[in-house]
Amino acid sequence: NAVFNFYATSQNPSIPTGSFEMRGKFDEKDHSLKLGGVSWINKPKNYDMVPLSGEIHKSKDMFTGRVQFPGCKKFTLRRTKKVSGSPIGGTWEGTYDCSQGATGLTLTIE
Repeated sequence: NAVFNFYATSQNPSIPTGSFEMRGKFDEKDHSLKLGGVSWINKPKNYDMVPLSGEIHKSKDMFTGRVQFPGCKKFTLRRTKKVSGSPIGGTWEGTYDCSQGATGLTLTIE
């Protein structure tokens, strides 16, 4: 389970704030993580939930991959807070790039 929270950046200050719940699967063998949107917490007008598909680096401090949605490209997240009981749990912060431009992202994984 995770929460995807997006927001404006200094390069792209017109982005609204929004968030949605995600669910997915982490494969410890190849370090792949796939997450899909489940339900909105805070939905801005004209925004859709986007799925993430990528790799948790072996150091477990970086998560990179692609946003699997038309008009979207890559995301890069760095873990800023760990939680006990989960190899990938915690707070991950960075950006993702879709048609609206670079957007801030905080992903909280349980």
